[in-house]
Amino acid sequence: MYGKEGPLFRSEVHTIDMIGRNDGINGISLAAKLGVTRGAVSQMLSKLVAKGMVEKEPIAQGDHEIALHLTPRGKRAFLAHDAYHRKMYNAIADSFSSIPEEQLVKIIAIQKVVEDFFDTSDD
Repeated sequence: MYGKEGPLFRSEVHTIDMIGRNDGINGISLAAKLGVTRGAVSQMLSKLVAKGMVEKEPIAQGDHEIALHLTPRGKRAFLAHDAYHRKMYNAIADSFSSIPEEQLVKIIAIQKVVEDFFDTSDD
């Protein structure tokens, strides 16, 4: 739940987030930024348009290219999602503020090992 806009799947809210941060983005650029296919973006946009979160605006007469914008409902979900992340990041920052620097260096090194593993994993 993000605000009072009803439940959204993770992929939906991340699509809303990307459009909110890149107003007027087109579908091809959105797919590239999200790391998904154009077909996946097309399906997601159909769902978000049906939910009243996103609107499509033709860029040029007779052109198939569209600009994507959040509706007021989509903007409310975007802002609620952004507030959720800010709250989470602040809680993390607060917890790290009490850890000595030497331990933070070790934690960051461990995180890097885990991140590298997932970046190179075939699964």
